[in-house]
Order: sequence, then C-alpha cells, then structure tokens
Amino acid sequence: MKATTYNVGMFVEHPSRPQWGPGKVMAVSSKRVYVVFRNDIERKAKAILRDLVELTVATDQTDLVLDLLPAAIEEGGDWILPKNYERFLQPKAPRTTATKRTTAADAAEAAEARSRRPGAHV
Repeated sequence: MKATTYNVGMFVEHPSRPQWGPGKVMAVSSKRVYVVFRNDIERKAKAILRDLVELTVATDQTDLVLDLLPAAIEEGGDWILPKNYERFLQPKAPRTTATKRTTAADAAEAAEARSRRPGAHV
C-alpha cells in the first residue's frame, strides 16, 4: 500500500471516527499527522499515527469552520492552537456605520428638543 502524502492545511477524514467530521492537518512528521477535527475541536491537535491509521483525503478541501482556524504552534512535541483560537470560530458581524448615523440623528433630535423647551435660549 502506498503511503498518503499529507500536507499542512489539507482536509482529511478518520476512517473509524466519522463522527469527528472532516479534519484539518495542522502538522506532519514522519510518524504522525496532527489534525483538528471539526466536530471535536480541541486546543491540542490529535496525533494520528501514520502506521496505524490511513486518513482519507476529504473530497471537499474547504470547510466553513476549519477554514477559520489559525495556525497551530509546536509546544513540547504537541501542536497547539493559540489560546484565543475560539474567537476565530465566531462569525464576524458585518461592519456598518448605521450605528453612528443613528447616534448622530439621536443627538440632533435631542438638541432640537432641548431648544423647544420653555425658557431655552436659542
């Protein structure tokens, strides 16, 4: 059997753990593939022994969740996501200036209301 070549960033699936969903390869060594799986995301990537498990290359090489993950950092032989990795998984709210416009409109309306009060100087 020909050994699969794994690359960092590649999407794979674990043949005996389909409940984990697709995984993103975070690092590769001669003996292990370090993977973060979408349905079982942990800060520490799972170390998959290449001699024991032949990961399947996923059909889809993009994923709405895994594409947002930052790069893992090697720490004592493990591959770890940054401490703040969860913030990357939060959907970003669209930027808008509507809040500023509403605030400015409210301020103008409040100023006009003050000027209409009895005894107000215009």
